[in-house]
Amino acid sequence: MAIQEANVIVDLQADAFQSLFYETLDYHRSDVAAFYQETSTVLWNGTRITSAAAIDRFFKEMPVSKHTVTSYDIQPMADDLLVTVAGNVRYGIDQEFAFHQTFILQRDRRNLPPSNRYFIVLDTFRCHKQRV
Repeated sequence: MAIQEANVIVDLQADAFQSLFYETLDYHRSDVAAFYQETSTVLWNGTRITSAAAIDRFFKEMPVSKHTVTSYDIQPMADDLLVTVAGNVRYGIDQEFAFHQTFILQRDRRNLPPSNRYFIVLDTFRCHKQRV
């Protein structure tokens, strides 16, 4: 596969991932846990959340949100993907805040051959104090 063709595939994966993730987080919160594995870790504004059950509970307890992605990038890392996202988020009726989020996505290796499905193994989120 040519490098340019591989880059296009990776770009499409990033676009699909960020679009699906934030739509699920904002409108189908009960389904967010499906993006994670039992061994996944979330660092949310410095708070560490581990285990699928704890991650599921954390997201379900969050206030209603609306994310607007302003930029994102994806970089392949061997068989994994590094995704960085920046944008604005509104919680409930609060004003918007800037946010930055980084994900490491790992290919689902539970079946052979490995599928094209990825899980979030590490998710770091920072909501910036300044309001937009």
